[in-house]
Amino acid sequence: MPSTKSKVASSALVTSEFTLFPKLPKELRDHIWDSALPGPRILKVWREYSVLVRRGRQWARLPCDIDDSRIATPLLHVSQEARAAALRRYEPAFNHLLVGGPAYFDFKRDSLLFGTYSSFQWFSGDPLMIHVPPQAAVHEWQAKIRSIGVAGAQFEREAQDFVLECPLLVKLIVELPRLNEGTWTLGIAGELNAIIQRLVKAWKERLQTGDDEMLPVLQFPLHTSVERYLRESIDLKNQDV
Repeated sequence: MPSTKSKVASSALVTSEFTLFPKLPKELRDHIWDSALPGPRILKVWREYSVLVRRGRQWARLPCDIDDSRIATPLLHVSQEARAAALRRYEPAFNHLLVGGPAYFDFKRDSLLFGTYSSFQWFSGDPLMIHVPPQAAVHEWQAKIRSIGVAGAQFEREAQDFVLECPLLVKLIVELPRLNEGTWTLGIAGELNAIIQRLVKAWKERLQTGDDEMLPVLQFPLHTSVERYLRESIDLKNQDV
């Protein structure tokens, strides 16, 4: 015969389930599901596989992986209704670009952060690589992405050309390799300034605007006081983060 304690526990378990939820208006249920979805995510793309080095450049050989879960939210596995709510925001993306298949991504809110330049080369289908992903897979995410971050990059012309072909891009963050106080030279600052000016000019021509407020946000994080001084000395028009 069940004890009083077990009856209470069983009763608590039953009453903790909101059995009236299916009876709520669908609009309210959808609002509840939407409220349970996570906020913007940063999906970090990385590569730990070996690369082939030729003429001092890394040529990627295998696809990339990500640090975060491929399943953006558990709602994808709760119920058909919850899954439908999640799929209104997330979609399987980056197939043929990631090891193990696609990851769920919200192109309107989420960001891609490339932990290495070689991972960005793979995702962008850099023609200098020995092995390249299917161009359809590259063009698919390029047409939808709104926020990109590239860490440890020299951000060469091929990379610049690629982001210029991202029609919906609203933010680009490029983090150059961290250098010591004495090694960040005016020459490097000049090269960086040239990159910024080229991107800004191309964006203005493409968007047919002279208003900087209409352009994608361009950020180059600053790490040292020398960087700040040199950037101020040549009047770089970018945001510090």
